[in-house]
Amino acid sequence: MRGSKVTEMMFNKFLNWDYYSSSITEGRILIIWRRVFVKVTVVEETSQFGHCQVRMVGMNFPFSVTFVYGRNTLEERKILWKNLPKSSADAWVMLLDFNAVFKTKDRDGGKPVSKAELFDSSQWLASSHLDVLKQTGSFFTWTNNQDGHARIYSTIDHVFANEKWLDIFPNTTAVFKWETISDHCSCTLSIQTMELLGVKLFRFYNFWVDHKNFKDLAIDSWSKPSQGFGLKAIYLKTLRLKHQLKKFNRDHIGHIGIQFQKAGTDVSQLSDSEKSIMGRPSSATKKINVHCVELGSKLNVDQQLSLLKPFSHQEIRAALFSIPSIKSPGPDGFGSSFFKVMWQDIGDEICRAISQFFETGRIPKELFDTTLSLVPKCENPSRTVDYRPITCCSTLYKCVSKLIYYRLAKVLPILVQSNQGAFVKGRSIAHNIMIFQDLIKNYGRSATSPRCAIKINISKAYDTVDWWFIEDLLTALCFPERFIKWIMTCLKNTSYLLLMNGRVEGKFKGEKD
Repeated sequence: MRGSKVTEMMFNKFLNWDYYSSSITEGRILIIWRRVFVKVTVVEETSQFGHCQVRMVGMNFPFSVTFVYGRNTLEERKILWKNLPKSSADAWVMLLDFNAVFKTKDRDGGKPVSKAELFDSSQWLASSHLDVLKQTGSFFTWTNNQDGHARIYSTIDHVFANEKWLDIFPNTTAVFKWETISDHCSCTLSIQTMELLGVKLFRFYNFWVDHKNFKDLAIDSWSKPSQGFGLKAIYLKTLRLKHQLKKFNRDHIGHIGIQFQKAGTDVSQLSDSEKSIMGRPSSATKKINVHCVELGSKLNVDQQLSLLKPFSHQEIRAALFSIPSIKSPGPDGFGSSFFKVMWQDIGDEICRAISQFFETGRIPKELFDTTLSLVPKCENPSRTVDYRPITCCSTLYKCVSKLIYYRLAKVLPILVQSNQGAFVKGRSIAHNIMIFQDLIKNYGRSATSPRCAIKINISKAYDTVDWWFIEDLLTALCFPERFIKWIMTCLKNTSYLLLMNGRVEGKFKGEKD
């Protein structure tokens, strides 16, 4: 295709695509790309190749691509070998139809490969410092016998890449597909990038505690002195222990990633009935709802004092041990199972550190860090609403918030009016449903006066309610100032790290205007 024919085809068939063609490459090479995802700049061109610099969305570096369509004769291809690039500062891949061979085995059928056919191509390949990519399929072409009858023979073609490309995309595969109606075939590069975005999180594995050397290692690391005091000292000790446990995992446990992949392969080979048995949930899923408080009675002095009563070690232990061991940890990587196993040795220190928060109102900023993970609601999510955001807080932060919750739960029934039938201990939303059914069961009778019922769908309000409103409401309900400070400290100082593919990328502070 030439001239206006190319423009017409792009307009009719390739909306939202860009293309490159010129008087030099016209009729031989046409480069097209999705303009939203890729930016292509043609650096050099001849009638037999186009050398481009490519930038793709989500990649921090450009790479070079050379598209080749060689002439049919040896003499014409000498110009190709002379002008082809021999190096690139970027990662470089060469997609081709050289119409040439590089080894005697590159052709099956037809005339035997001659030394003259191999000379120029071999000389160029040796000087270009390119390697052949892994490939599947064969490149099939048509040729004519002297009697004019067509027959097929195959030529194995190759895709080349430089060392930098192989370092960045080590698992690139060239997939050739034979086209039975044409003397050309498509070649698709299958790229698995090794670019690791973000930082890989440390995770405490619960099975570590079963190893005979675990506890000695943990106690030895924990007993060493650290700077800071209270929760800050606890955080620094877990940070130090984390590096010891990484080494412990390498030396005594092995590569958990390889074992996980093997286990996934074993599960995939199970029958459907076996999978269904393994997939049964072990416990019912708990639903967390946000309640709405109606301003009713206020707290008296005795109730205020009960909220500020110091927490006993028994209460702190009960709060921490109520966190399931299978819950995902926060960015520090230590779940509740670590503290449960080590409680006999470090429990008193943990209790003193948490009690100190309720005296000073201070928590290290690192314990406010929360990972934000997007869990798909459907099989093929395509919109933001198709994901459920899950926040994973640090275990010590959870423990503090649970202690505040336990105290708050004791006074909520006093503050929330009785017609609020849900989200308060001892009340059930089913009661309101039964009352509603009694109210409307006679709405359809002809003798009933005109009336209507309005259904209001109230979305969860935690992420939309104003923080200053919460503080003013707690003050209006006569909550103690120190108790309000505990709540607002936990609410206002959170920060979020985005968890993507097991790695954290980016960080932002929780805000609400």
